[in-house]
Amino acid sequence: MAKFHIVTHEGVSSSYSIDPDSKVITIGRSKSNDIVLNEQLVSRKHAELRKEGMNYYIVDLESANGTVLNDSPILRQQINHGDSIKICGSKLFFKNEEKIKATSISHEKDKQPIVSSLQYDRIIDESVFIKPKTVETDAVQSDMEKNNKILYVLYQISWELSRTSDFDKLLHTIMDLIFQIIDADYGFVAVLGENEDELIPKVVKYRDAYAKKQNFRVSKTIMKKVIREKSSLLSSNAMEDSDLGIAHSIVMQKIRSVMSVPLLRKDDVIGMIQVDSFRMTNQFTKADLDLLSTISSQIGMIVEQAHLNELNRKNQFVRETFGRYLSDEIVNTILESPEGIKVSTERREVTIMMSDLRGFTSLSERLSAEETVSIINIYLSCMTKIILKYQGTIDEFIGDAILVIFGAPIKRDDDAKRAVACALEMQNAMSFVNKQCREKGYPEVEQGIGLNTGDVAVGNIGSEDRVKYGIVGRNVNLTSRIESYTVGGQIYVSEKTVQDCGPILRIDDQVEVVPKGVKKPITIYEIGGIGGDFNIYLPEKLEVQLFELPEPLPVGFNTISEKHIGKKIHDGQLLKIGQKTAEIHSNKIYDKMTNLKFMLLDNQGNTITDELYGKVIKIVCESPCVFIVQFTSLPPEAENFLATMLH
Repeated sequence: MAKFHIVTHEGVSSSYSIDPDSKVITIGRSKSNDIVLNEQLVSRKHAELRKEGMNYYIVDLESANGTVLNDSPILRQQINHGDSIKICGSKLFFKNEEKIKATSISHEKDKQPIVSSLQYDRIIDESVFIKPKTVETDAVQSDMEKNNKILYVLYQISWELSRTSDFDKLLHTIMDLIFQIIDADYGFVAVLGENEDELIPKVVKYRDAYAKKQNFRVSKTIMKKVIREKSSLLSSNAMEDSDLGIAHSIVMQKIRSVMSVPLLRKDDVIGMIQVDSFRMTNQFTKADLDLLSTISSQIGMIVEQAHLNELNRKNQFVRETFGRYLSDEIVNTILESPEGIKVSTERREVTIMMSDLRGFTSLSERLSAEETVSIINIYLSCMTKIILKYQGTIDEFIGDAILVIFGAPIKRDDDAKRAVACALEMQNAMSFVNKQCREKGYPEVEQGIGLNTGDVAVGNIGSEDRVKYGIVGRNVNLTSRIESYTVGGQIYVSEKTVQDCGPILRIDDQVEVVPKGVKKPITIYEIGGIGGDFNIYLPEKLEVQLFELPEPLPVGFNTISEKHIGKKIHDGQLLKIGQKTAEIHSNKIYDKMTNLKFMLLDNQGNTITDELYGKVIKIVCESPCVFIVQFTSLPPEAENFLATMLH
């Protein structure tokens, strides 16, 4: 009669006799099978043993994890006496007495032992199958079962390692598995704290309630020996072990046998794993220590993997946080830096840039939403490439405005210079932006840029639900104020930025202003270029050409302060016009940089537009008051009317 000797993934042995009349024996996880292997990796219908004539065949039923015959994966293969079948963590050893008898008859005249004709090298222990059951056989089978349990534990640890990302949960599972094969009363896995004398328990396990009452504690003598010497420790009688001395904790806890091994991540000790026993009848062996050392190595792999996972998580965080706003060079520098990057908020000196499309708000009111977004995308796409080229950090897109930081998260000696060079290249690139706008039938746009250098709070800012890398502080507000003084094509910078750049700047103009929130006047500088390593310049400023109108045009205007339009309308006359500029006479004196909203009339007093915006760029005369404005938003009807008047 043929039979299987089965050793399950848990190390449990059993036999299954095969009915000679059975043509098919089913094997799988489902309880409806003839041979049930209760293991998660086994398919419900995994394999079949088929009898064809006098021969048996093992057939894999397209299982998820396959069937292995004598260490070779198979789909269908004849099976012979002494063959072993591996299905996931279980092994089935095939014994066919009919084949043994046939072999015996064929060798009868030679009087050769039956054993000599069999392939017993394929069987873990042939004595299990052909020898009468004796005390010695029981011991061998017991050892085999223990070895299978060890293999099962190591297999399970590898399996858990491949599918579990929860480090603490994995350690608890491993400790449970250790207690299945090592007869310990107490065990723990602990990692080192900030110093070598501090151990932080990650897992503590007791054999039973009685063991838990013994109040085990970590022996500092054992801990120091294992961690400092990076060596494993085995003591069959810890209370009398001269290598341990008379450790108070060992005596108090009556520890009879102890095993302890270091946890290593590469060559560094990161903790230890230890099991203890207080029973006189239970002493750990060298084989137990070897097993614990093997498991410790696997835990070290788990710790290393957990470290790599955490590193990958942080790297992913950096890429998600900065990847779209920083150049690849800066992101890679952050990831490769040993100290990484400080993401907590800190005070730091940076150069801040604020750019804005001048007059775009009123322009967008004349466009569809799709056209507005398309223009912004053309603009932002072009500017982003330039900003990343100069290693700026894009803090935020605010509609058609861009807030950029130079000096965070990575500070460089030339932050201010790179910021100015970046601003100049951005202004020069507006010709490309407008070329794309014209091709799509959109109006042209103009950009103003403000720069300021000063201290800010920089880092992760937000709530538990949403956090972003950014900056806050009065210097951010001041940068916005400086930018608000610009007209299209201009770059204004603060005095501190000029000082940090040195003599390589081309300064086209300077003006004293008192921004909101600033108590004393400050000087801001109009930048036309930068030399040194950059050599980027804007076209030279030309004297504004104005052409006198045949007769003055009446205008009314309101002042604008902080985006609020004054209620009082002042009267004036438009005497001269040029390219987006005009000379105006008024009975009221206005400061340079004053923003105005105009109502343009024809000679008959008909309103051409009341959506004409401009900024005072020059005071020609104070008495009578004559000033020049540059229009920041020029509606088509106003542009056409003025062009007609000019010709």
